[in-house]
Amino acid sequence: MQEDDDDLAFFTKPIKKPPLNVTKRLSHSLSDSDENSDQEPSFEMPPLKHIRSESKHPSRTSTLTSAETEPTASSTLLSAGSPRRHDGDPLRNKEGSIDLEHGLHPYATRAATSVIRSNSLNTVDTPPTPFLDDDFTKRLEELDRQVKEFRNVSKDQTESNANIRLRDISPSKNADTTATASGLRTHSLPQTDSSNLAPNEPLASPQIDHVPVILQLAIIGQKVPGSTTFLPSDWESPLLFKVKSNQQFRRVRDAYTARKRIQDVVFVFQNRKLWDFGTPKGAGMLKIDTRLVIHAYHKEDYELLQQQRAQEEAKLLSSEEPKEIPLKRIISILVRPKKGQDVRLSIPVNTSVEDIIRKYCNQTEISFHEGIRLEFEGDWLEPKDTLENLEIEDEDQISILL
Repeated sequence: MQEDDDDLAFFTKPIKKPPLNVTKRLSHSLSDSDENSDQEPSFEMPPLKHIRSESKHPSRTSTLTSAETEPTASSTLLSAGSPRRHDGDPLRNKEGSIDLEHGLHPYATRAATSVIRSNSLNTVDTPPTPFLDDDFTKRLEELDRQVKEFRNVSKDQTESNANIRLRDISPSKNADTTATASGLRTHSLPQTDSSNLAPNEPLASPQIDHVPVILQLAIIGQKVPGSTTFLPSDWESPLLFKVKSNQQFRRVRDAYTARKRIQDVVFVFQNRKLWDFGTPKGAGMLKIDTRLVIHAYHKEDYELLQQQRAQEEAKLLSSEEPKEIPLKRIISILVRPKKGQDVRLSIPVNTSVEDIIRKYCNQTEISFHEGIRLEFEGDWLEPKDTLENLEIEDEDQISILL
């Protein structure tokens, strides 16, 4: 009976929640002790000091004393003398014992765990409590349901945002109707509209500020042969200028004309005129060198130079054109005498009648004389006439009188 009192004192001691397997064994041991007892134990608890003095287990008593000093033990006190019964609570057994999952404090202390392990009632192995497994399964199912619901809500929100963006950039209704009527599957993809970009938005490639390059230009005055324009004596003396690559030629020309005391000056670089609003960078000077030569012409001399170059180019073009050699058209005629051998001749159209008679005499080995004459379509042909003037064509037949 003293052991029952010790066990009762142990359970009334405030402890923290032990591990799950220990609590299951403890619950099973308590239910077995209640069924074997003939009468209910007294719920009137003797003083804790009296229980400690009558306890036969000094080690257990020392453990209880150490557990009492823990600050969280007062909030986890379970009174065995005033059990509360709930008929509709499935977590309570028939004897009114409290389910250890909800009755004990969720945190187990090292002292309470050591006491439970040393208890003689915790030696019986019991199967796991079904209520705990079912409740854990229900919690997992609830978590899975909440995760699925969250994913569905996120997916719906993403699709709605995409539809709003596509609605803003979607093509006209007529285009969609035409594509659908023709049996094509229409689809829209989000496109980037460059018109909506902010002007201050950075570009894809960073802009690099180019530092101007210093160039050294030597400007030399030029004279044109045959020109009557008055030029200063030092016109052909060069002047050196240091300019920036982004500086306009207008400032250089103004400084040059002021130094040479002459107006209407034209700058030429590699046979190309340099305009006042142009720059060395725009003229392509940076691709060549930083030390360059520029030719200076008076405006009238530059116009005269352009005319001379145009005439020279025209002469070159005329000399390069081949002369057209007139092609002599060859025709074939048949010369037939009244008595004798017929002769076919292939001769140019500019051959005279006299030459035709001579060729006929050479082929037939007849001596030539002025009495031999030709007849064509009833007309006698003059010796100086040509076949082209007589309009004799290819394969025509001419009669010869010997």
